[in-house]
Amino acid sequence: MWFAIFLITLAMMIPAAMAQSTGYVWTKGVPQVIKQKHFKGKNYRMLDVNEENRQFAEDGYVPPRERAALFHKLKLEDATAAMDDMDKDMLVMGAKFMKVEKLEKIYPHLTHDQLTKLSREVASKK
Repeated sequence: MWFAIFLITLAMMIPAAMAQSTGYVWTKGVPQVIKQKHFKGKNYRMLDVNEENRQFAEDGYVPPRERAALFHKLKLEDATAAMDDMDKDMLVMGAKFMKVEKLEKIYPHLTHDQLTKLSREVASKK
């Protein structure tokens, strides 16, 4: 009996939770056309390329080419050669939002001077 009550309660809660959620869809096409065609309903927010780029910049993301140029300028190419792209992205984003002392613990193979220069450079790109 208690299990049946549980299932009924759960069944009533799930649609209510789903009605409040919003899906975010990143699109490179015309957002309104794509929404009308594929994402009918009020629970989808369509974001275009400009919104995506603004959000990336706000989050501290630096595209791979700009990141490579930044590492070349700061002579960090050899120090970051063993890192994959995700680690390099995390390093640059961390340099924007974290203190150098914390970065030194995460990236012990980079010197204090390298991390300081990276942090200053990333901070100046606001």
